[in-house]
Amino acid sequence: GDHRDLHLSLRRQRQMCIRDSACELKMTVSRLRTELTEDEFIYFAAYHELKAEKEKEQMERASRRR
Repeated sequence: GDHRDLHLSLRRQRQMCIRDSACELKMTVSRLRTELTEDEFIYFAAYHELKAEKEKEQMERASRRR
């Protein structure tokens, strides 16, 4: 149960993170898509992916330490 709960909360956090970043930029993802060039959008998406991956790694490392 624990592991799946962690996974679910991580996914929820990530969705909120994506929403928040769009909010901070005062635009929706669809507007982001149209206003950024393809390259910029890919970079933006990749940046958030990497950030999420790093956070996940840190959380997993922390939970192993217990």
